Amino acid sequence: MNLDEDESVSDILSEIDETARDVHHETKLVQIPKVHLVVVACEGKSKSALDEAHNMIKSAVLLSIDPKIKVTIFTNEGNEDHVRSLFLSWPVSAQERIQLNVRTVHYPLPPEEVSEFRDWWGPCASFRLFLPEVLSDVDSVIYVDSDVLFLAPPQDLWSHFDKFDERQVGALAPRVGWDFKVPGSNPNFILRAGAGMTQVNSGVFLMNLTRMREPVFNTAESISLNSFKWDKDLLLPLYYRNKKDMFGDQNLINTAFHYNPGTTFYNNYSPVFKAINDGFTKYNWQNDLTEHLYREIEQRVRDPSVENHEHCGGHSETFLKTLRIFVEKYKTLDRVI
Repeated sequence: MNLDEDESVSDILSEIDETARDVHHETKLVQIPKVHLVVVACEGKSKSALDEAHNMIKSAVLLSIDPKIKVTIFTNEGNEDHVRSLFLSWPVSAQERIQLNVRTVHYPLPPEEVSEFRDWWGPCASFRLFLPEVLSDVDSVIYVDSDVLFLAPPQDLWSHFDKFDERQVGALAPRVGWDFKVPGSNPNFILRAGAGMTQVNSGVFLMNLTRMREPVFNTAESISLNSFKWDKDLLLPLYYRNKKDMFGDQNLINTAFHYNPGTTFYNNYSPVFKAINDGFTKYNWQNDLTEHLYREIEQRVRDPSVENHEHCGGHSETFLKTLRIFVEKYKTLDRVI
């Protein structure tokens, strides 16, 4: 290395250090988010779906321990600008923590099938069935119902992908509090090895889309002996065969896994959910998480009308524990961000 007359070694080292910091800063700016959440929020009979989705995303971003998470929202055609505007009210520091992609719902189905599925159970609710095909260039996502709230970092949930074996394509929570006494042949139920019959709750669905796009799924032998990708060729025959017993797309998901039980298994406006939801709604990105987030939610959850309710009453500590651990660790919003 040659030195100019007016340039000392310390000057050069200082420049190198400054360059290293710039490179580190640029690397942080272009960091690709690890967690990718997907939600479907179409307005229809209920006008609350978008508000719910906004609050769900708010809870995920607030509790995220990574600099940024990716969120894809599917909504009605013509509603995209309104959806984006919901997030413009956030402080810039919060907006920088989300990579937002707003897309229009377009079912990958013939027109006659779209009318059959679009308003099944709720507006566009069944669209999640077709995410492997719609998100054809995406490896994995966590689908989340709009009325879900995060009480722990979304990275904790994402880490379950690392627990998949080579055959497993998704993770869903089993329905709890039920002792299903049904025959193993019932297509609305899934046989778990050593654990009897169950159903899954599809409100949170970890989806390895790459694997779901592979022809690894079987169906009833009376329908076909072939293997299918997770697409309309698998789902539509199962739907029409069992339509009289299906009240929503969750039933179809259960039926698909009835014939393919090799997956990983890991609501509802009950008063406690509404209490937590209202707490997140009121939170306005103040710095003190203990006072403005946790205390607000705790007060609502411990209200006697909530604590003593027949739906999820008496479980306030269960709902508050993970949120309290997060808040005690970070204490202030600027430490999270």
